[in-house]
Amino acid sequence: MIKIFKNIDRHNRTILLEFIILCYFFINLFSEANLKKLNLASEITIVIKGNGTQRILSDSNSTFHEYKEYDLPNQILVNGILQNYTGKYVYNLTHEMNKITMRWNNQITSCNCMFRELYNIISVDLSKFDSSKVESFDKFFYHCTNIKSINLTNLNTSSCLDMAGMFDTCSGLETLNLSSFDTSKVTSIKHMFWGCTSLKLLDLSSFDTSKVIYIQNLFNLCSSLIFVNLKNFDTSNVLDSENMFNGINSNLIYCADSSKISRIQALLSNYKNNCSDICFTNQKSKVIFNKKNA
Repeated sequence: MIKIFKNIDRHNRTILLEFIILCYFFINLFSEANLKKLNLASEITIVIKGNGTQRILSDSNSTFHEYKEYDLPNQILVNGILQNYTGKYVYNLTHEMNKITMRWNNQITSCNCMFRELYNIISVDLSKFDSSKVESFDKFFYHCTNIKSINLTNLNTSSCLDMAGMFDTCSGLETLNLSSFDTSKVTSIKHMFWGCTSLKLLDLSSFDTSKVIYIQNLFNLCSSLIFVNLKNFDTSNVLDSENMFNGINSNLIYCADSSKISRIQALLSNYKNNCSDICFTNQKSKVIFNKKNA
């Protein structure tokens, strides 16, 4: 290409150069127009372990076809560069702390499998992510085995219908603060914490489960879980609760209202249910629990 350019006379070379600059200018204008059209107001920050080139999102057989089935935006902004969502994402992580900021279309209605099987993610910050229209978080962090922390502050789940497998097999997670979750429309929370083998405390007292139908395998294999608050769980519409507490430590302590959880009461019969004096009616214990679950 350089050889051809050199062989062109000076006049034509100037015209060609001006044409290239003009093309570049229009490409930038087109990209800016795309950004305005997409309204990329939502922001997600992720931290990746390791150095060099790593896969963040991909079109591998395990994820690509699932992405295509949903209406995730086909373009996002990564570190100031507009990217095609359907392309294979490979980034050279030379910036500080391997941190990547992605800006998303705030019209997203499905986050299904968004971070599925991305083993190199250490943490995710969703505090600036506009999820007000998202109806499904199915398998949102499925099998993110190395993820240590997720900032869910301000995550809007008011439109959500499906949280099935949301944190399935996030075996590195030790704490989760879900106090901001609005689950009033959710019908499925099955497999939500399955295989979260490092989770010790879970406060689900803010969960409205009055419309939940599927709750099977909810805490399956949460082998480190020692305390769970189900105080406001309403299982009146539950149809399937199979293996909800399978593989749980027999010393589990839980808070629950027996009149609300009648359909899963039998499943809890093997665990301690003497927590009324040590949890949320006791302010000192509440403070301790909140600190641990921060």
